[in-house]
Amino acid sequence: MDLDKLKLNALTDIEPVIAGRRLRPFSAGTLQLCRRVELKIATGQIQDVPRDELERELVAFFFIHAFPLDLVRDAVALPRDQFFALHIDPLMFEFPARAFPPLMAFVSSEFAAVEAVNVDAVPGPGMGSSELPPPNT
Repeated sequence: MDLDKLKLNALTDIEPVIAGRRLRPFSAGTLQLCRRVELKIATGQIQDVPRDELERELVAFFFIHAFPLDLVRDAVALPRDQFFALHIDPLMFEFPARAFPPLMAFVSSEFAAVEAVNVDAVPGPGMGSSELPPPNT
């Protein structure tokens, strides 16, 4: 399987179909839903995640992006353990393992785009926290 081709497809497909479901476009709202259930893939803590937990998080990401939004909103309102127990763990038995590579490519490309727009503001020279910026002229 050509991972570079999968990444390119994930970047060019507006709404990819994974495991037979069309994923909604990645939005600020769905990013917030991912963060609400504390997905490590959404908080940049993916390096130390064990493989089985990474797979659960990927399926949770899939659930958030592919299932009806009303169902997703209700599900993510639950405590994290209940969210996973009621919605993600049962879905793990229906999610085809061969769908992990394209889903991972989609996740990687979307979070790379999010990271690209994260900018840390740095005060300019001579700008203290109590100083006003120079006037526009």
